[in-house]
Parts: sequence; structure tokens; C-alpha cells
Amino acid sequence: MNERIRSKEVRLIDDKGTNHGVVPTSKALSMAEDAGLDLVLISPNQAPPVAKILDYGKYKYEMAKKAKEAKKKQHVVEVKEVKVPELDEDFFSDLGMEGIDSKESLEKQVKENITTQKERKADDEWLDALLEEAASTMKVDIPEVMIEDETSRMIQE
Repeated sequence: MNERIRSKEVRLIDDKGTNHGVVPTSKALSMAEDAGLDLVLISPNQAPPVAKILDYGKYKYEMAKKAKEAKKKQHVVEVKEVKVPELDEDFFSDLGMEGIDSKESLEKQVKENITTQKERKADDEWLDALLEEAASTMKVDIPEVMIEDETSRMIQE
């Protein structure tokens, strides 16, 4: 604000909203003093920074008012909590599942189920690969009569 502006040039907008383009900071400061207002950096990260001639007290008040309005319109999201029962012996006995009476037995059964699923998947993959290999090495001769019969059946459908 005012003398604290360190850049040599600023893109100036006056109190009426007129864009004066890039002007030296000293000229912008003198224009602000002539108008009896302040020179305020609006966008300091631009090259050159954007400065506006305005009443800083009024500007600060309007920014606070906007922030207050934005806070009013905010919607607070409530997080719903779900109570999880304690994992003790009573919990596992209440489950009513056979063979599960503790956390350790549940973990053991889950581990066994996962291992069984993985073994089945590996067996299926191995069998598919074996059948694929067998099919690629075999040659099957189909009699012409069977081909003709199948073709005529497909045409009739």
C-alpha cells in the first residue's frame, strides 16, 4: 500500500475503474495523493503488479463484509459415526458361525479361504494353459459331410 510498493512500475486502475496501463509507481502514487485516496496492490504476483487507486479503509471493510457473507453461506458437513462393537469373545460367540469363537479362529478361517481360492485360481490357469497348448499342437480332421450338415442346419434356423 502506498510507499510500501517496491516495484518500479504498476498497471494502474484509477478510482473510477479506468485502466491507465503501465505507469511508474511514483506517478501512480502522486495520482492517488491528488485524489486523496490510497494506492493498493490488487494483484501483486502479476508482471507488472496491478494497483488500484481507492479508499483503503472502505476496501478493507468491503473485504471483511464479503468474507463474513461467504462464511454465512458455508455448509457444514457433519460426519456420521458408526459404533463398532468391541472384538471380544462375546462378539464372536454372538456371530453364530460354526468354528469361530475368537479373533484368531476367524483370521485362521479367512486365511484358509484365501489360500483355497488362490490354489483354485492357479489350478484353473494351469489347466487353461495346458488345454491351449494341446489345442495348438493337435490337428482335427472334420469330414465334409459333417460340415455340409452343420451348414444346412444353420441356414434353416
